[in-house]
Amino acid sequence: MRPVAALSLALLALPAVAQQADWLLDPSPYTAQLREEGEQVVLENGLIRLRVQQEPFALVGFEQLVTGQQLLRAAASLGEFVVDGDVERVGGLAGQPNRAFLLPEWLEEMPRDPAAIDARAELAEDGGIEARFTWRETRHRSPRATWPPPGRHVSWRVDAGDHEVVVHLELYDGLPLFCHWLEWRNKGDRPRTIDRFTSLRLPVVEAESRVEPQRTGV
Repeated sequence: MRPVAALSLALLALPAVAQQADWLLDPSPYTAQLREEGEQVVLENGLIRLRVQQEPFALVGFEQLVTGQQLLRAAASLGEFVVDGDVERVGGLAGQPNRAFLLPEWLEEMPRDPAAIDARAELAEDGGIEARFTWRETRHRSPRATWPPPGRHVSWRVDAGDHEVVVHLELYDGLPLFCHWLEWRNKGDRPRTIDRFTSLRLPVVEAESRVEPQRTGV
């Protein structure tokens, strides 16, 4: 019985691991924050983390912080337009050795996507979230629900000469949720036609999906 007793004492001596607060019950610890790390802008709230590289411009990280899991498998553009029949990506990198996973050391060797706008993304705005439309309360809501929702808004301006694209990201307090949208602004004299656009295409694998078939039983 001595080994069992010794094991019990050893377990009692281990430091207690702090349990992370449940964001559904208490979202207050999870406030959106922004910081710069070299060429990267990091937007996080304790639940998820986004990493945007500014030169060359690309989304290079999307992390689930509760589990410590990196969800992004490849560097991604932050939007794509087809303008007058021509594809124009808003950022993106080329030459990733393996698109099944992304290593930080690869980023320095990966050039701008040839279809991306050949311009540096300039950080244009960083601040709180503003209401984009008027919300009128018509039914019961949680006392914690506010409009606009608290969080952090950041935008980048990519100048393409006769036009520019503005990329917006919002990360909300207390939620594993972010919002992304684009503005395409014509600065030239001639009209342009946007045939179609893609807001954001994330190269991720669904956590609930099996990548390979599983065998069960005999």
